[in-house]
Amino acid sequence: MNIAILGYGVVGSGVDHIITTRGQNKHHVTKVWSRPNPKKQIPHLVSTIKEIINDESIDCVVETLNGIEPAHEHILACLNAGKHVISANKAVIAKYYEEFQAAAKKNDVQFKFEASVGGGIPWLKELGRAKRIDTITSCSGILNGTSNYILSTMTKEQADFEAVLKDAQALGFAEANPSADIDGFDVLNKIMITANVGFNGRVQAEDFLVCSMRPVTASDIQYFKNKGYTLKYLGQVEAENQQYEGSVMINACLEDSLEANTNQNYNCATLQGDTIGTLTFYGQGAGQFPTAHAIVQDLLDLESDRPQVNQELQDFTFHAKTKNNFWIRTNQQIPEKFIAGQDNQYSQLMPMNLIEFKENLLPLLKKEDLVVRMPL
Repeated sequence: MNIAILGYGVVGSGVDHIITTRGQNKHHVTKVWSRPNPKKQIPHLVSTIKEIINDESIDCVVETLNGIEPAHEHILACLNAGKHVISANKAVIAKYYEEFQAAAKKNDVQFKFEASVGGGIPWLKELGRAKRIDTITSCSGILNGTSNYILSTMTKEQADFEAVLKDAQALGFAEANPSADIDGFDVLNKIMITANVGFNGRVQAEDFLVCSMRPVTASDIQYFKNKGYTLKYLGQVEAENQQYEGSVMINACLEDSLEANTNQNYNCATLQGDTIGTLTFYGQGAGQFPTAHAIVQDLLDLESDRPQVNQELQDFTFHAKTKNNFWIRTNQQIPEKFIAGQDNQYSQLMPMNLIEFKENLLPLLKKEDLVVRMPL
């Protein structure tokens, strides 16, 4: 099988390395399209994407670009040219999931994206397998290695957010602009893809409650630790009867839970099914070779003719029915009718659903205010 790679950064070069060293002469990277890098010699480099699209000898294109464009345009062009596509780009998949699936079906090829959620964890594949038997009712987990590295380091070293963020950037765990990771957009994309696969549901980004992790301090971590909880940044989505609700925010996890003990760049993803019950997957959620490993697994599945389990999406409506136990740290005036109790600078709110919180509390809070969800 002849393969082309779009993007030769950390993940793209990792895919090339695995194929070259472990491909057993069955797979060959023949072309690479990437931005020129004077510090890195890029093998098989072509000057235009058309050299890949128009090359009938290329069977599969691996897309490891970041962002929406030109990734969206190139993925569609490759699918329409009759080439399988494997992508790790969660931002473009979350936005154009249905369009890519339709183009793949029309051209009798496959669009695979295991590496887009959970890095090296076979999360989407096993989620798809679980739903063959079960109705999946909820999915949740730690789905971002950068935010988890920051929180676990803050917890271990009793350090504040900004100091740990700077260290994470110096070590390469965080981008120069870390907003996607720490403001929840990366996890939101991943939880939307999870809903597409797990529920066959069409969900909308604006429906989710998304709270940044920027306000968390070492003092906050210690406060909840004294109560027996560890703070973790979780994505969560629940669905029933084509209705859903979801969030991306800091959660207080019981200190003996799997989530509380998932540290560094590791991810932990959990599904709930009606016969399997709780099923959790743990592993490295980021990094060159864990992500590249998932891409190559998709490549091998192409050869064994194992299509990813995807069905046409159904319209789901947002319906917040679950009551939540929110705690906040703020200097803003909060109406007494929303307060269940206070402990120094922390306020426990009356149980409320996501819509009630978004409509009544969120407009009152500032960007430096902390929001934490605790178990009821």
